Amino acid sequence: MKVLIADDDDAIRLLLKTCLRTWGYEVVEVANGREAWQALQADDTPRLIILDWGMPEIDGIELCQKLRQQPDMPYIYVVILTGMGHEADVVHALNSGADDYVRKPFNPDELKSRVAVGARIVQYEEMLADKGEQLRLKINELAASKASFRNIVQKSVDAIMVIDEARVVRFVNPAAESVFGCKASEILGKPTVFPVGPDISTEIGLAGGGTGEMRVVETRWEGQPAYLAVVRDVTARKRMAEELRRAKEDAEAATEAKSQFLANTSHELRTPLNSIIGFANVLLKNKRGNLQEKDVDFLQRIRNSGKHLLGLINQILDLSRIEAGHLDLQIRPFALDELIAEVMNEFEGQLSGKTVELVQDVPAGLPTILADPERMKEVLVNLIGNALKFTPKGRVCVSVQTDAASGRPLRVAVADTGIGIPRDRLEKIFEAFQQADTSTSRQYGGSGLGLTIARSLLGCMDCGLQVESEEGRGSTFTIVLGARTCPGRSEAGQRGGATS
Repeated sequence: MKVLIADDDDAIRLLLKTCLRTWGYEVVEVANGREAWQALQADDTPRLIILDWGMPEIDGIELCQKLRQQPDMPYIYVVILTGMGHEADVVHALNSGADDYVRKPFNPDELKSRVAVGARIVQYEEMLADKGEQLRLKINELAASKASFRNIVQKSVDAIMVIDEARVVRFVNPAAESVFGCKASEILGKPTVFPVGPDISTEIGLAGGGTGEMRVVETRWEGQPAYLAVVRDVTARKRMAEELRRAKEDAEAATEAKSQFLANTSHELRTPLNSIIGFANVLLKNKRGNLQEKDVDFLQRIRNSGKHLLGLINQILDLSRIEAGHLDLQIRPFALDELIAEVMNEFEGQLSGKTVELVQDVPAGLPTILADPERMKEVLVNLIGNALKFTPKGRVCVSVQTDAASGRPLRVAVADTGIGIPRDRLEKIFEAFQQADTSTSRQYGGSGLGLTIARSLLGCMDCGLQVESEEGRGSTFTIVLGARTCPGRSEAGQRGGATS
């Protein structure tokens, strides 16, 4: 499905586009309301819009109102995106014709669910439009022959009525009895209580608490102007929609329960593991000198295995917190170049005796960015660690691309000349417990959670993670930074720096 993004904030558009394409949608993006209106005039009109409230030329509310005033335009699902969070703003947006409302900064998982609901509604509307068009064609054919009309309507499962200009029912088909729950004799020759007029489409109540969808068009009956009303029982469809809503809630509850179980289990495992590691450290001191070299070696294995298992448990705990939306972030300004230098220094000790070079191309004095420095460091450690692990010999380079005008950091790239990743596995590696292939896990180790957590952490900080790779030639993982950048820390940073 094609989705139109209309937002004058470049960073928000980039984040939305990245999320939507990841979820499998085709994306069209514009920067203001005028361009959005032009995009809606195209032959292949997007059927779902994510519309920023405040835009130049035509704002989101004006565009939404204008859209709803076009009777010939196909149904378009509108999601208003804005930083205004008052209840009155929500009511105003919905009264203006919006179908849904998302506040900034948005949660990607919430947005994904809302867009999926909108996509399903559009699909239902398209199905209904197709059925309505088919029905309209049948009605046009029936107008030419009363005999053909009767033959078709007698077999219809929808209730069909002919109503004259005085609102009196002149004809009903057999299906009307089951739809309305009464005899045809109770309807014929009596005024109708339903709305009558050209091109009416509305919902009506049916017998037994059901719901009907009623469409009314102009026709002729016995040479006189009249109205043809078709009522379809949509009770089952409404019930299915309600079941879908409940299923969604059940799925969300199951996800919450799973995350809570993982969190509880992880906590239960960490306590004895910390004790094992602590006692192993105490024994390794060998204060009495009664441990032999072999005993010390065994204790070191116990400690190292315990630390490895504890790291895996901590990763699972992080993942469960992220999925449950319980991850606490400490957002504050920090120097990206200094953080990268700190991480690079920590890896220097691991390069001894290896045939791989670790270098950086990072301009000094970059403007600070707003994010969680500890979580950003965790992501960098994972990406650089992976690059070194999967590069037996060659080069790993960490670089920062900046905006030429402002010097604002745009992307952080970690490029290596290692083994690379097969093209058909590029997205799979971001799934939990997935690696490039099973042999990778056996040869290089790892849980397959690092990249899943890295991408999720970046998403929580309004950033993204992309990958480009060629098998046998190396990989480049790129952190796409959001727009949260503070004023420059130095003149050099303001003038812009080298790009990667």
